[in-house]
Amino acid sequence: MPPGVETLLWITRGTLSQEQAELELLRSEVTRLRNENSRLMGNNLGGASVQQLHQLEKQLTDGLVLIKEKKDAMLFEEIERSNRKERDLAYENEVLRGEMEKLKRFIPLTHQPSQHGFLDYTPAFPSSSAAHSKHDRQSPDTVCYYGSDNTDSETALQLRLPCGDSSRKKEAAVLPKRDSNSSSCGSDGMVQ
Repeated sequence: MPPGVETLLWITRGTLSQEQAELELLRSEVTRLRNENSRLMGNNLGGASVQQLHQLEKQLTDGLVLIKEKKDAMLFEEIERSNRKERDLAYENEVLRGEMEKLKRFIPLTHQPSQHGFLDYTPAFPSSSAAHSKHDRQSPDTVCYYGSDNTDSETALQLRLPCGDSSRKKEAAVLPKRDSNSSSCGSDGMVQ
């Protein structure tokens, strides 16, 4: 064999034996770590002395303390995030309430619900309207329909005086939809 090849073989054998030694070292380290992990899990404790068990217990206790501290820190951060979000939402809520109050000033009173939870009565025609004559106001049992050119719905309101029984409550009835542009009044009861 040429001298260069012998040198190369000698270097290769040396490298292989060195790599095999490292491989054996890694295998023994993996075996040791598996045994230690098994002991940490409570397995393979048969050959352990009392001192080794005490040391294992201390190691586990210290680990639990660190785990609890980390968990508590994470929970505290979560609580802080929730508190910040709550403050942000409360601020946004106040801003929206302010905007609602501004908008309520521009909405006519007829479109706002009553403070008592009942619908407010709004006349169909303003009192100065020429279409609102004396015969339109002839009876408290009058049913009026009021339609708007801008909507397809109508509102009907029936007002009655109590019939001899003062404890009887006033009745209000909403009538079915009529022609979208119709407006009529009648005193013969509800006309559908």
